[in-house]
Amino acid sequence: MKALSCVGEEPVEYREIEILKYQSGVPYVTIHSDGPMNPGNQYDISLSISHSKTTAMAVVLITRRADSGTGEGNGRSTGGI
Repeated sequence: MKALSCVGEEPVEYREIEILKYQSGVPYVTIHSDGPMNPGNQYDISLSISHSKTTAMAVVLITRRADSGTGEGNGRSTGGI
């Protein structure tokens, strides 16, 4: 995932990413990574999905959690896919 490499993390394989939804229908992202630092533990991943009959789109926002122990700035970084 390109967004993680933008903030200095190893890329995640697409097959390790799962999109699920809460009972309310709101989608969320789960990362199944075997790596030593699962990015799901350090980042909040927000997802918005929309579609019509002919078009589908998704927007993903990745923010570093303030409690991730980076010690840099305000502890928040963003990236896009």
